[in-house]
Amino acid sequence: SPPPPPSPSPPPSHGGAVVDTINARFRNGHATNSLADAGVLLHQIDLLESQNAKWLPCDRWSWCRDFSDRFSVSIVSKQLPYVFDDSLAGLLVDPSVATKAFLCGYPRDGGTMDKVCHPP
Repeated sequence: SPPPPPSPSPPPSHGGAVVDTINARFRNGHATNSLADAGVLLHQIDLLESQNAKWLPCDRWSWCRDFSDRFSVSIVSKQLPYVFDDSLAGLLVDPSVATKAFLCGYPRDGGTMDKVCHPP
């Protein structure tokens, strides 16, 4: 009888190194002052972002203009797998960018609509 057909090739990798980096940050996230080592930085779409560019804070002409100086982000990891609302979509934030703009941090929802974090 003829030999069996060869096994199928594994599916191609999509995103490669970027996906590997994100997965490693999630798996290895831990308590630290380094945002890159703390886990994955996740902004959930919460209606406080630009109407036309969801990756930007609220537009200065929009109803949420009083909050246009901020962009909420959660640190999510295997040790801390909790999100603000598991029904909301979101986007990931590059920790090197967040580190340059980070002003305030809270261990849970900071209620920042009632607060202002001034730059140092």
